[in-house]
Amino acid sequence: MKRGKYRTLLACGTVFALALTGWGASVALADDADVKKAVADALMDAKADQARTAYGLSTEAGLETLVEPKRTSADGEWVFGGGVFLVPKDSHASPVTSLFFARDGGDGWQVALKGTREFAEAARQAPGEILIDEGERKALAATAKPAARPYDQREPTGLALPWAQGQGDWRHWGVHGNSGTSRPYNSIDFYGGDGQVRASAGGYLYRYCGTDTPLIEVEHGNGWTTGYYHTVEQTDVTDGAQVAAYDYIGRIGEQLPCGGSANGDHVHWTLWSGGEPVGVDGKDIGGWTWREEPEAYKGWAERDGEQIYNSDCCLTNHGPSQQ
Repeated sequence: MKRGKYRTLLACGTVFALALTGWGASVALADDADVKKAVADALMDAKADQARTAYGLSTEAGLETLVEPKRTSADGEWVFGGGVFLVPKDSHASPVTSLFFARDGGDGWQVALKGTREFAEAARQAPGEILIDEGERKALAATAKPAARPYDQREPTGLALPWAQGQGDWRHWGVHGNSGTSRPYNSIDFYGGDGQVRASAGGYLYRYCGTDTPLIEVEHGNGWTTGYYHTVEQTDVTDGAQVAAYDYIGRIGEQLPCGGSANGDHVHWTLWSGGEPVGVDGKDIGGWTWREEPEAYKGWAERDGEQIYNSDCCLTNHGPSQQ
């Protein structure tokens, strides 16, 4: 791929100028298109394989990116935003996304993607004017940490199920991958109850694919990210705002702001760490330990000897387990 003047820093470890004081000063505010091109190049280099796997595509399939700058420093040298690989219309996947920092180093935009050491360092060094508060700075820096323990153990996550604590009458459509059969199985479709989707834990809320019903993700500050796709009648809190556990996200639906497909009102709930999908098998979420089977959309939730399979009644949200 032709880079032109753009220098992109990728998840494979190119150093994002950890000595930030060594970066050259920008001589002029770059065009918005320049930033978007640099971020799109970084996304393609770092996460295209992940997106193709998640969307069930061949290794040579084309991908379309959408880059959305959210905040820019007054001097034009720093940009914070989000990028996403748009989902093909025949895929049931939740979008593959990344927050980013970009800085104009004088000879082109340098880009760091969520989940890398470079992104964490950029979060620590970014000017306060492009961050909501110091809590957001810490939450973004924490995205580079491993989430917790070995994934084959029964693992507390500190996450609740995505509805009100103590509420029952919810069901699930099985444990599956981001596109259904893709690995790891990091996704669960939930429906029923009062239909109101709520944050699985406190954190900072970000939107992707800017419509009135975008994809919503929450960065929890403990290494976990949760995603909420297909929702309608969403919260109107500011992008980047801090939300508490059980704060309202939206209602179950079939919305497709980033593309894809859906069949029946639900929330496609996903689990991520460091920008990578993490299987829910063995995770304690909402007081239930989740188990997968080899076949997608199978699996179950278990608690005190009770097992709840695909479409069984009913799941009650017992709240987050302690990490």
